[in-house]
Amino acid sequence: LFMPPVILKVFWDPYRLLTIAKALSQRLQAIDPGNSNSYQSKFHQFSRDWKVAIKRWEQYAEKLSSKQVIVYHKNWSYVLKWLGVEVIGDLEPKPGLPPTSAHLARLLKVTRANKPDYILIANYQDDKGAQWLSDKTGVPVINLAFTVGGSEQATDLIALYDELFTRLGVADD
Repeated sequence: LFMPPVILKVFWDPYRLLTIAKALSQRLQAIDPGNSNSYQSKFHQFSRDWKVAIKRWEQYAEKLSSKQVIVYHKNWSYVLKWLGVEVIGDLEPKPGLPPTSAHLARLLKVTRANKPDYILIANYQDDKGAQWLSDKTGVPVINLAFTVGGSEQATDLIALYDELFTRLGVADD
């Protein structure tokens, strides 16, 4: 199933995801009216579970507020905005291009001046530039699953978010 990149980014805002889920449920009900009650029931259960999870995640988010990060790509922009995390640099100088040595040198200066808390990359991205920057600065690289199925733990959307907070070190164990 192909999902446009903007959809993948948007689901990293838990409130927008509820809007998407509701619209999807309504559309499924319209094109498959025979199963309308099932779609409606599943959406309501998802909505209840999701709202409970959001409350838990917002408690974790308090621990992340005012943190700074370097990211590989802007694919984390929605979740980082929601969490109050500031992006101070991108490893990818332009979408789809790996970091050049000149770009990494600029990031090294930025990183040394601002000392971000993490370097975030998605598990499908090449970590060579991130590891180089980490080796030079001591800022840890955190490799995150970007989609459901992106790791053994990310078995559904709630588990995907739970794993994000676990890897960022703020989830209750």
